[in-house]
Amino acid sequence: MPDSPADTPATLRELPESLELTTLKPHTPLYRIQAAGYPSPIFFGRGPHARFNDPAGEFGVCYVSTSPEGAFVETLGRGKLQGQALALSALDDQILYQLTCTQPLRVVRLDGHYLLRMGLESSLINAPDYMASQHLAARLFHHRDQPDALRYPARHDLERRSLALFERASTHAPHWVWESQGSLLANRSFLEAMVERYQLAITT
Repeated sequence: MPDSPADTPATLRELPESLELTTLKPHTPLYRIQAAGYPSPIFFGRGPHARFNDPAGEFGVCYVSTSPEGAFVETLGRGKLQGQALALSALDDQILYQLTCTQPLRVVRLDGHYLLRMGLESSLINAPDYMASQHLAARLFHHRDQPDALRYPARHDLERRSLALFERASTHAPHWVWESQGSLLANRSFLEAMVERYQLAITT
């Protein structure tokens, strides 16, 4: 269960009784980049080191993006801020997937004007510390409206949108379809566009 009100950031103690949910239509393409060798790109992590993971570890979260560019910057954007170059071997190991769900998903939007309508501040979803965003995710997961996912701006490119899929979306597992688009290194034109857009360095 989520933490008690005394343990929860004050800004999260009040949420609307009814959430303003939007619907992600069936067959909407979503994207995820992950290392090669895994049987599926649908993975609901429970560790403490992701923005909308449950602080109590009771449910998992799978992170995807609404565009290949969003998946790229969410997966590899942090490296530039840490002064790291992209290694060709690592790019060859990172696989771009396109995913679709044949069932509609009910989504809480944490972007644009939707934040203020919920009485929330943008700092809750883009702060370097994950405590507030994780508590927010737990509150929304346990909300009576039972949303499937959160939609939010990518931290390293606010023009891109990402989705945090709650583990209850795994009940749609038979209806998830995915296809590998190949490694980032194999998608040469896409990789070149990302290197140019974000002024990234590549090493051999």
